[in-house]
Amino acid sequence: MTDKYQDLIDDYLRDRLSEEQRREVERLAEADEDFRAELDFHRQTKSAFAKQKHDQLKKRLQSLSSETPKPLIAEHSTNRFGRLFWLVAATVLLICSIGFYMWSMRQSAKNPADLYMAYFEPYPNVVLPITRDEVQLDDRALAYSYYEQADYAKAYELFGSLSEDVHADDPEVLFYKGISALQLDLNGEATRLLNTYQSDGTAKLGRQAKWYEALAHLKQGDKKEAQKLLQSLADHQGYKQQEATSLLKEY
Repeated sequence: MTDKYQDLIDDYLRDRLSEEQRREVERLAEADEDFRAELDFHRQTKSAFAKQKHDQLKKRLQSLSSETPKPLIAEHSTNRFGRLFWLVAATVLLICSIGFYMWSMRQSAKNPADLYMAYFEPYPNVVLPITRDEVQLDDRALAYSYYEQADYAKAYELFGSLSEDVHADDPEVLFYKGISALQLDLNGEATRLLNTYQSDGTAKLGRQAKWYEALAHLKQGDKKEAQKLLQSLADHQGYKQQEATSLLKEY
């Protein structure tokens, strides 16, 4: 997929195109099977990111809601207003706290470990999202399921047990195994897996792998290699360009 098409798909999904440009994308998707597959993949990726952010916010709000103090007022309508007030206040406080936390983490980051913690977040499962209705899962689906549950040890083990045929059909297995390794502090293995994945001509998450490989080198204190990868990301529009630029200024 060319950079031109990559940018076109990104603008299409972000609703940045004119009506004529949108029709052109849709005509291209109908005529070109490879382009259509790439467009569908990016749609799925966007949906997975949205779900991940929604689930994270939902968990935080539920946690805050359970800890919200209840106003000691007898009247029912006033109680309801009071609960709503505290929930809104807690939500605002949460948003401000998250913003301040990220700002303070990045301001105080003075070593690679701090920078890694400030910039790292696991990539969502966009390849094989697992639904609650699925009861029997094969090893590949089970590996992705453990990954979604943040059980990286089991995910890493299962990703590693998959056959060459599975790897051929799903090259992203290496990508998610690499992130699992990174979460397990197997940093050298993570860089190897992510680098190998990027060399695969069918890899769909090449920029993402480069970002996580850069973080792996950062975590290991390999400044030269981390900066080289970050500069490559910063020089081209796409995934994590802004973050790579910011990280280069801090590192």
